[in-house]
Amino acid sequence: MTHEETLAALGRYVDALIAGSTAAAPLWNIEMVRSGKPNRWNYIDGCMITACLSLFNTTADPRYLDFSRRFVDHFVRDGGVIETYDLQEYNLDNVNQGKNLFTLYGLTGDTRYLDAIETIRRQLEAQPRTREGNFWHNKDLQRTGRGERRQGCRPAAGLHRAPGRTSKPVTLARTAN
Repeated sequence: MTHEETLAALGRYVDALIAGSTAAAPLWNIEMVRSGKPNRWNYIDGCMITACLSLFNTTADPRYLDFSRRFVDHFVRDGGVIETYDLQEYNLDNVNQGKNLFTLYGLTGDTRYLDAIETIRRQLEAQPRTREGNFWHNKDLQRTGRGERRQGCRPAAGLHRAPGRTSKPVTLARTAN
């Protein structure tokens, strides 16, 4: 399959998903839809919106950017408010969706995205850490100490670079204009 054929097939698949999805009921997050609970700012949706924004970057098809904006705008409000996001949970899963805010701010200049980035940055500044300085995955595991003993619930690896990577870490601090 050529690169163009791969992009076309991927585009058809994503088109089918976004055509039947809203921020309230995303088809790719079937566990959330089946639960009957309202959708929340979450990791899974962050992955899909990252994919849509990547497709926009690759194809320049505005449908992917438009869908991503509508989806994220369902949650992001003025003043850095992210509906259903609770900074005090200190859950790193909720940071994933925040990566899309950088892309959306860069593409649109909408300061709501920049303000929401600041909200997530505040979580990371106060995120509980292990003795070694790595992030705990969430506050509950840090408080109870269960994280190091339960399979699959260890301290988060700490947003580090893999060995051999030469990229510099991203600074989340806001700079003066």
